[in-house]
Amino acid sequence: MTNDWKTLGGVTRDDAPEQPQYWQEDHQGSVVGHPGRTRYRMFDWSRAIGLPVFWLILSIPIIPLSVSMGVNRIVALIVWLLVFIALLRAHFGGIIFDLEKDRLTYPVLLLRRTIRLSEIQDANAEYIHRSFKVDALDTPVNPKSEKETVRMPIYAANLSGDFGVRQVKFWSKKRRDQFLSHLRETVPGVRITRWW
Repeated sequence: MTNDWKTLGGVTRDDAPEQPQYWQEDHQGSVVGHPGRTRYRMFDWSRAIGLPVFWLILSIPIIPLSVSMGVNRIVALIVWLLVFIALLRAHFGGIIFDLEKDRLTYPVLLLRRTIRLSEIQDANAEYIHRSFKVDALDTPVNPKSEKETVRMPIYAANLSGDFGVRQVKFWSKKRRDQFLSHLRETVPGVRITRWW
């Protein structure tokens, strides 16, 4: 693995700028761009706030439905609260680059997963297009019988190495690209493919 500023990710850059002042010290154990720091946390706020809000909206019909099916109201509320707390805990913890412990920690729905930074060999950007049908607004132009397509873009980074393949998802392309940039600077030998 090379620490040469002009050969990041195995790609030689003849037009690369002069080596930053912090490059040497950071690659002896601190986060690039943050001299002296060995731990860096980033957030995808749209996902961190959006998933709990989505759960709140989804629970409006689910709790009465579960009660009508014979589920105890207290049990339904406890399950709802546990899921809500798990969502907050997983996503408000952010994505953590920890060079001292050689760990990358990130949220996956209700859980947090950890992989070793030194084992990441490849990172590929992926655009996931999801869409679903909902009832359109009842207006003279749009009869309620028609369905409206709602598109939900997800930007992912697929990480591969000795651990297998892991996917880190973002609701924002900007945050996904920020993640890949931090990964490239933290693990200089990683091969990164950016598409969308």
